[in-house]
Amino acid sequence: MNRVKDLLARRYARAFLNIFSEHVTVKNLNHFKEAADFLKKRPHAFFLMELSLLPEQVKLNAIDMLCDRFSLPEGCKKLCLLLIKDQRISLLHDIFIFILLLREKDLKIMHFKLSSSVELSDSQKKQIEQFLDKQIDGSIDCVYRIDTSLIAGIRLQSRSLLWEQSVKKRLRVLQESLR
Repeated sequence: MNRVKDLLARRYARAFLNIFSEHVTVKNLNHFKEAADFLKKRPHAFFLMELSLLPEQVKLNAIDMLCDRFSLPEGCKKLCLLLIKDQRISLLHDIFIFILLLREKDLKIMHFKLSSSVELSDSQKKQIEQFLDKQIDGSIDCVYRIDTSLIAGIRLQSRSLLWEQSVKKRLRVLQESLR
């Protein structure tokens, strides 16, 4: 990603959260993710919004439709209007991503991808989540998947943490020790 673009998007996100953080709750964080995914799949969706030829009412309608479709808080409309005025609406996707990252950090939410070699039972999932609760200060969100390349075992990974106990890891360590 472009460093200047990232810095600018992060600043808009932080400014947004400085004003509207109480409207960005654990319950509606997913709405921002869905809106960001929508904009990522349609990178040119708001390109026309930067054109001065497009009537103001058309722009307002598009913003209302986006905010209504994803149940975004009222502050998002103000953010979009500011971005249009500044001719930076193309940053909206990145701003939503930074809003998610910054707010999750503020709320101490960690996302984990839990990979296992076989399907885990509900009681096994509960044990893993209890293990993570003891290790992490905050709340966790887990996504489970099967990874047969582990051969046997489990892998827990977040953006900043990794814990793996698998045959694949043991083979990797053994291979590195033989070099």
